Amino acid sequence: MGVFRTVVSEAHRTPALGKVFLDSGPRTGTQALSALFELANQRGELHIEDTLMAAYQFIFLCDAGLSQRAHMGYGPSSAAEIEKHVDSAVHLFIRGYRP
Repeated sequence: MGVFRTVVSEAHRTPALGKVFLDSGPRTGTQALSALFELANQRGELHIEDTLMAAYQFIFLCDAGLSQRAHMGYGPSSAAEIEKHVDSAVHLFIRGYRP
């Protein structure tokens, strides 16, 4: 969280910092998830027209405010809270992208 906060606070002065941060972690992970969704499309398990958009959607569904709470001083979420959010995200995501 500290690195994220630093990047956010400095990115307006040094835009390259924000780009390097996104390219080295979040974007790489999102692209990998997009590739998995593409495989699921090919197997007929999902029907997703824009797998990159779907990857971002899934990530934010899983988070559903947990990171915002952590950044606002509530501390890290419990394993049970995280599991509840992820289970809900998977359920909603599958319902939305089921063929």
